[in-house]
Amino acid sequence: MSFLKKLKSKKKGFTLIELIVVIAILGILAAILLPRFSGFTDSAREKAAKSEAKAVYTALETYYAEKGSYPATINAEGMKVATKIEGSEITYTKDKAPAFTITKGEITAECNAEGTITTKKAEGK
Repeated sequence: MSFLKKLKSKKKGFTLIELIVVIAILGILAAILLPRFSGFTDSAREKAAKSEAKAVYTALETYYAEKGSYPATINAEGMKVATKIEGSEITYTKDKAPAFTITKGEITAECNAEGTITTKKAEGK
């Protein structure tokens, strides 16, 4: 009988110190891992901007092959590219060959006349 009383009276659970230690460890892990994960999202945005820039460049070259000149605007009739890519802003300038900029959030992809695409992150972000 005394064994059952001891078993019932024994308190179960964690002490305050144990809980504080666990919370501190979780905080340290979060502080270490969160900056690494933000790098993955920046990399994904950069790759998406490059991909969209390549699609626009390909559409401009296709237009040139079909019409013999580059379009005056990105929305010209016959352009086979989505000009309203979600979350992106396309700036197109026409000289002798196509050059344009795509901005997706804080990532900018620039394409020169040779088709070289470079990306950069906005300053201060």
